Amino acid sequence: MTAAGTAVSDILSTQGLLSVTFDAHQKLIRVAGRGFCDKQTSHEFVANLISAISAQRQRGPVRVLVDGRAMVTQSADVVDWMQVETGRLYREGDRVAVLVSSPLFKLQLQRSVADNFRRLFVSEEEAQAWLAAA
Repeated sequence: MTAAGTAVSDILSTQGLLSVTFDAHQKLIRVAGRGFCDKQTSHEFVANLISAISAQRQRGPVRVLVDGRAMVTQSADVVDWMQVETGRLYREGDRVAVLVSSPLFKLQLQRSVADNFRRLFVSEEEAQAWLAAA
């Protein structure tokens, strides 16, 4: 249990860089990342994210909150690969809110997140509200 009393099941932690948890109370997959990820780490992460999404999909639409505020700039090949692979995971009605560290970073990423299921946010409250509104 967290301090707020929300049951959270740990699903994955890839070398301490990327973690995936399922918040049963909010019916939300939480992804947190920090630092620099190489290809092996990103492949392990996506494989485990597939498992988390598959489990959540049995309960209803997929809602994911990605906290990327502690991430650093990644290599272009890792970013491109992750966007393609994670883009394949989601269906109509799913939502992915991505938290970024600043409004400038949000503007820089806006072009690469041009689909119907992902949105970028600086505020966690706004991200949570968008996820809950669906």
